[in-house]
Amino acid sequence: MNYTVTRKGAMLAALWLTGLFGVCGFLLWLFWNWLAALVVFLCGTLASVGLALLHQLGYRVRVSGREFSVERGFFYRTLRRVPLRSVTGVWTFSTPLGRLLGACGMVVFTSGATVILIGLSPADSERLQTALLTGGED
Repeated sequence: MNYTVTRKGAMLAALWLTGLFGVCGFLLWLFWNWLAALVVFLCGTLASVGLALLHQLGYRVRVSGREFSVERGFFYRTLRRVPLRSVTGVWTFSTPLGRLLGACGMVVFTSGATVILIGLSPADSERLQTALLTGGED
């Protein structure tokens, strides 16, 4: 089974980063200059939207046989493979903004590592959680 990040799920991460840049811009506006605050906010927003789209293009989750693998990255690719027998728990979460966009996050606990997945659809996260906890494809 293959899972990818949805476009709305990728925008969830972009909106989180935009909120962070909004807070930074607000602090710059309070303590320094409104023009610097505006520049930081606009540049941060453009960068976060671009990074979110690259995040969507370079993100694959696969459950096959007895292995769970996560491939991430656009410029710098990483591949993490975990045997399904070492998965000890799965935690699915959804923020109010994520529920509006139809996206959620998942934390997969293994013996020795923790894998964080952001931007999956609720249906995909439910199927992935079932596959991880039952030890294979359903």
